[in-house]
Amino acid sequence: MRLLMRRRFSMQLARLSPLLPSSMLSQISLAALAIFSVSASAEDQAVNETHIRAEQMTGRPSRILNFDGQVEITRGPSTIDADTAEYHVVEDLVMANGKVRMLRNKNCYSGDTLQMQMDTGEGYLSNPVYQLEMNNAHGFAKRMNFVDEEQSILEQGIYTTCAGIKPDWYLKSSRLNLDMGRDEGVVLGGVVYFKEVPILASPWLSFPISAGRRSGVLPPIYSSTTAGGIEFTLPYYLDIAPNRDATLFPKYISKRGPQFGAEFRYLEPTYNGTFYSEVTPKDQLTDTTRYSLSYRHNQTLLPGLSMSWNYNRASDDQYAVDYAHSITESSQHLLPQTFSLNYAKAWGTVGLAISNYQVLQDAVNSVVKPYETMPKLFAQFAGTDDLGGFDWSLGTEYANFRSTSAVNGQRFALNTQLSYPITGSYYFVTPKVLYHLSAYQLGGNLPAGSPSNPRLSAPTFSLDSGLFFDRDTNMFGRSMTQTLEPRLFYVNTPYRNQSDIPLFDTGVSDLNFYQIFTENRFSGQDRVADANQLTGGLISRFIEKDGQERLRLGVAQRLSFSQPLVAIGTNAPLLSKSDLIFTANGKLTDTVNVNAVWQYSQSKHDTGRLSYGFRWQPGPMKALNVEYRYQPQDEINPDVMRQIDVSIQWPIARRWYGVARTNYSVVDQRILDGLVGVEYKQDCWIFRAVAQRYMIPSRVAGVTSGSTTSLFLQLELNGLSQIGTNPLDLLKRSIPGYQPVNQPTTRNYY
Repeated sequence: MRLLMRRRFSMQLARLSPLLPSSMLSQISLAALAIFSVSASAEDQAVNETHIRAEQMTGRPSRILNFDGQVEITRGPSTIDADTAEYHVVEDLVMANGKVRMLRNKNCYSGDTLQMQMDTGEGYLSNPVYQLEMNNAHGFAKRMNFVDEEQSILEQGIYTTCAGIKPDWYLKSSRLNLDMGRDEGVVLGGVVYFKEVPILASPWLSFPISAGRRSGVLPPIYSSTTAGGIEFTLPYYLDIAPNRDATLFPKYISKRGPQFGAEFRYLEPTYNGTFYSEVTPKDQLTDTTRYSLSYRHNQTLLPGLSMSWNYNRASDDQYAVDYAHSITESSQHLLPQTFSLNYAKAWGTVGLAISNYQVLQDAVNSVVKPYETMPKLFAQFAGTDDLGGFDWSLGTEYANFRSTSAVNGQRFALNTQLSYPITGSYYFVTPKVLYHLSAYQLGGNLPAGSPSNPRLSAPTFSLDSGLFFDRDTNMFGRSMTQTLEPRLFYVNTPYRNQSDIPLFDTGVSDLNFYQIFTENRFSGQDRVADANQLTGGLISRFIEKDGQERLRLGVAQRLSFSQPLVAIGTNAPLLSKSDLIFTANGKLTDTVNVNAVWQYSQSKHDTGRLSYGFRWQPGPMKALNVEYRYQPQDEINPDVMRQIDVSIQWPIARRWYGVARTNYSVVDQRILDGLVGVEYKQDCWIFRAVAQRYMIPSRVAGVTSGSTTSLFLQLELNGLSQIGTNPLDLLKRSIPGYQPVNQPTTRNYY
């Protein structure tokens, strides 16, 4: 031990010296000098030295020392302050009394009596009041036992992260183990109180002290849906390793019975994946076993060589509807089952893909199952400025398509293109030549008289050109640069009869401002559109001096010089003029974003498609979104769509925030998807209540649709856990610009 004495400590010792026998004074002085000398010459680090300061000292330095008045004991990261203390030299033991305060590993403890083994950190503190630096938690107890430097045990204690002597919530337990090294708190005989009302009791409960992960029983989750009734889930989390974890989801659904679910996640330097499954051994409404599973995996096998799969499966067609908690889940009709292997380098990509789908049908809507691809082999090569300024690409593909109800077949496809970009400071011209070749070997349900090995060969020539003009201007009081960018795009593809070729993976591309400047209006390899057409467009952009684009306006139209003949299904022949496409999007101010798309048919004098909307986000936790969408019936969309979508997050009072969203169908005169809720934020807890109602397909033939309602209630206790059903994913998906109220930017309004 190293003994450090203040000046007043030395003076007090001198005044006491006449009252002490000369032999005792000599013993104390010599012992102190000997200890100081040994410590100064030893090789021990400072962390193993005990420093004691006080106003008075009595006792035998080789045995027991008594300290009085502003006692301060320091060893490594630990500091003890008290009115009086007793130090046992041989045992390296401190016993402190009176206004005891200890600071250890940035955690603060205070109490009446402390006993501490300084070398091991073992000891106890009576009537402790504590404050943890890791998550600002605090509380008190009857006794705190220190196991070592990192572990402590509270007996008959209170734990909370709320400030004040009357916290909004607290955890009361007969025994609470706090392990700073493992970042874990373990509760025995615990009860969680909220506003002095017990809301959760458990004989055993664990939680992370910080935001880290720890194994243990998670708080129960309560939820409710129209299709399933009240649901109760008691998850158990397994922190297997820093890069692996699992969660078990035992659940009881009031209308359907018990359900068991599990999720396993892993993350390695070269691979990662997630496996999720849930099973209801006996659904009380259907008297059957029902399940779903999903397994996603991605892996890098070698530099440039990667592999992935995505496998999804459900027990029956109505599973997504009956067990869904959102309109996105209930509208699932195709469950992909895919595998891919890719090798990518600077010169190109080669790979293999296998795909299949499980189709979930319903009583109203019939979904056509896509072809199984067993397998697809592909290769893509490209070069830029490799051949004297020419850009080139070469793509090949072999695919074997299988179906139980349609034509089967194998397809080989080849796509090549060669272009020569000519660019300048204010213009560009790009001539391009493309060639498509596809050959088939068909079988299965092949119509009588149809060839079994059709071929498609079609060349294409395109010429893309444009100019760039700019000028200085002002918008909203700011100096900007306005551009004017006219563009002409010509395409010529001769007609090829393709009526004998099946449609394996090809459809009509959606007409929009970007697709109108492409050579083929079909997606996939089974159709090449004949064309002798010119597309004209004009774009104007407003750009600030720092390069930020404030507003973009555009208009485009395609003119056909001959009637296109290639079609898919019963779609109507194209007109000589396409719809006029107007587009506008931008950030008008720092808080307002706008977007609009309008397709107008000059021949029909009617709107072909229209959508427009804006987002106003003037501050944190403030977002208002309004959008209108109209889409007529056509070959792609069999139903007319006219919808109004409004969503909002807004502070409504001090600490209160409202959330709402409605997607209203003007055609059906009903709300397709809607939610409403509130969030309340206190300093140490957050409460969320959200109700959602959405339309789902009906299971009864002849009934067009039904609806279901879900209720989300969640109490988030900072530093402990979340109790209830988490609606955050739903809110983020439903309200663009939504921000959780516990983000660092949060502030209280009003």
